[in-house]
Amino acid sequence: MIEKIAPIAKKISSSRLFKIAATIAIAGLVLLVLPAIIFVSSCGSAQSNFHPVNDPASAELQKIESSIPGYVRTEETTYLTYPEWYLVFNPQEYGSFLAHNKPSHFPYFGSIGQFWSGYCQVYGITKKHYPFNAGDHLVEAVIGTSFTVEYAAKGIYENTVGRISEFFAGDKQTQEDIYAAKIAQEYGAFVPTDPWYAFPFVKAFVGVWKDTDFWGPHMARKIERKFFLSAEYGVKAIYAKIIGFGTHATYGIADTEIYAHASGNAAVLDNPKVRKVRELADHSFIITVPHYQGFTDTVPSLAQQGLAFSDVAGSDEMLMTVVAPKDWKYDLQAGSELFSMPIIIDSAFKRVAIQVPIKSMSSMLEQLRSEHILVEHLFDY
Repeated sequence: MIEKIAPIAKKISSSRLFKIAATIAIAGLVLLVLPAIIFVSSCGSAQSNFHPVNDPASAELQKIESSIPGYVRTEETTYLTYPEWYLVFNPQEYGSFLAHNKPSHFPYFGSIGQFWSGYCQVYGITKKHYPFNAGDHLVEAVIGTSFTVEYAAKGIYENTVGRISEFFAGDKQTQEDIYAAKIAQEYGAFVPTDPWYAFPFVKAFVGVWKDTDFWGPHMARKIERKFFLSAEYGVKAIYAKIIGFGTHATYGIADTEIYAHASGNAAVLDNPKVRKVRELADHSFIITVPHYQGFTDTVPSLAQQGLAFSDVAGSDEMLMTVVAPKDWKYDLQAGSELFSMPIIIDSAFKRVAIQVPIKSMSSMLEQLRSEHILVEHLFDY
């Protein structure tokens, strides 16, 4: 009798396992595909009034630039790097916030909303006016999903278990709270110039136990923080290794400079961060300036000293963000405001994304300087 029942039971068990696996697979597919469909369909119409700058260089200059390996880059990248840089701005705000506030009070879910809102805006720009850049969109999907999972988990945890341990500590910070704020600020200072996955998360993990006492006041909070921070830094250390390996394997080593065509005060070229590649017949120059954060750190001072740009990386426009008081109205003599959002930890200020014609960039930077408006970032290619 048992011999007859066993095959039937095995068949039923296999069928049930198959159904469970199929259900999980379908649920996973829905969780991944459905948000993507919603995003693409809703954000494709964002920035419907956007018009690309159409001010190409002369045929002769284009020929010269094309002859220099690595000079010309795709223009849509200036917009598609915005979500990546939001993940620089937001951690900096998080580190500043933790210095004086409880972690449970940070707007984790508001930060998630701002990331996807900004990506939505630049997706709308590039969808209608530029070729689909699979590499950039893959990066945004990976970092956006990672950021969403991390901040959703932290938001839920900090507003449940975290709040309970905060209650037992009262208004006092433990050594672990102070240590977490210190690491957050170090991370915020690190990511503008280095990839996030190169941050020493293992060292941060070790420091949770090495740099803070095991015993002390508010033990419930101390223990909870030790294990929470250990889990956070430990998971990030592993994930960083994986992402770092994949990034180097796919994209190689990041470059450190970007080409531009400029004219004006030749003395500016003595700047150690500027490399003159070629002087042209009209006394203009092909130069390189530092890439990424170095571009933002260098170009405004060059503009102040009288250098004017004709193109950067062969493109005639660039995205720029500024931080301005919330009631600031766009009054620049060139360019146009694309979108804005409040600074997540201080609603008295807002982040404004601006379309910048490269030929007007120097004058726009000077006008912003005269109005004491902070140039947060110039999004090079």
